[in-house]
Amino acid sequence: MEQTLRRSAAATEVDPHTSTAASGLQLPQRVVSVDVLRGLCVAGMVLVNFPADWVLRYHQLGHAEWDGATATDMIFPVFLFLSGFSMVYSFASRAKRGETRSQLARHVGLRSFLLLALGLILNAFPSFDWHTLHVFGVLQRIALCSLAGGLLVLASGRRGPRFEVNVPAVVGCMLLVLVGVWAAVRFVRVPGYGAWRFDHDGNLGAVIDRAIFGNRHLSDWGGPRRMWDADGLLSSITSIPNLLLGVLAAAWVRRGESLRKTVSGMALVAAVLVAVALALNPYLVINRKLWTDSFTLLSSGVSLGVFALFYAWLDGAGIVLNEGRRRWWLTPALVYGSNAILGFVVYTLVLDLQGLYRIPGAHAPAFWLPGALYAKGCGWVGPYNVSLLYGLLAVAVVMAVLWPFYGRKIFLKL
Repeated sequence: MEQTLRRSAAATEVDPHTSTAASGLQLPQRVVSVDVLRGLCVAGMVLVNFPADWVLRYHQLGHAEWDGATATDMIFPVFLFLSGFSMVYSFASRAKRGETRSQLARHVGLRSFLLLALGLILNAFPSFDWHTLHVFGVLQRIALCSLAGGLLVLASGRRGPRFEVNVPAVVGCMLLVLVGVWAAVRFVRVPGYGAWRFDHDGNLGAVIDRAIFGNRHLSDWGGPRRMWDADGLLSSITSIPNLLLGVLAAAWVRRGESLRKTVSGMALVAAVLVAVALALNPYLVINRKLWTDSFTLLSSGVSLGVFALFYAWLDGAGIVLNEGRRRWWLTPALVYGSNAILGFVVYTLVLDLQGLYRIPGAHAPAFWLPGALYAKGCGWVGPYNVSLLYGLLAVAVVMAVLWPFYGRKIFLKL
């Protein structure tokens, strides 16, 4: 089964005869920028989740406290974008091998189920207390978005010898989600709170989560009462357009237009999305924890803009991953990108184990860094740099675990 550890010589390689050229784009078997960006996203997740001190760290290496956005807030949306992009290439490859739409739909359902189950198991580790199990998380959100996005793309896709995305249908569904969630938040009056609430306890998403799952199965935001969850159900629905924009980007690339036209078009759309988000901010606040419509637009624009930049830089230059002399500087990102799920599992387990120990006086669990060394480091390079260095150390440790898998071309596929 594909969801097991397996060897795959072509997992991160590009056929040199199908690389892109500046005058026109042929369809590559792999888009180099996707593999590299995916790796940077996972490495970024490790970096921001391993500060030596949760309070004394650089502002951009943490999520926004509530309203607004930081660079950290953009990491997961980019990952969702790339998931949608990869989905199109996966469907096209499987359809070319003769798989029917029903078979592809079963694959989407099975993959989503496995991601959901893995996310719940990781949340339960190490206590496995099912009575207080946190039901939401990163993998759970990817599972929901992949299931909804994948079934939509398959149901609306144009039938023919070559798999094609139905662009108008995808765009329409994106708008339907955004408008539908906006209408619900704007007009649904929650008993005891009212409508159009963007605070911790009274926002519609928090009320829905508490009603369906109960406080004890939410994250620990809000103290012992657990009043809301940053990865809740409603915010997961509003993140579906992030994945669908990746689907549209893949359809755009597969059209085979010139590099200049493709990149400039993506950059223009990205700028429009960011501008609309900023214009809406005074009326519909940008908030990553609630994943408001304005945040969806902002993060989608950033994702598309970053992808366009990397696509022009890597695929436009015709980078071939199996050419050692040109690959060495991409290898760290590819180590993470080729085993993104395994990398997430490894860093989550290490983070949970780390949480069993605390340095006296520190604001974050950190058992790899002795208390005396931490105090001395703060006096030498400052506490903010110590947090940065500790995060970079974690990135290196997880990479060391993943490197042998990459060298042997063993990848965890779901």
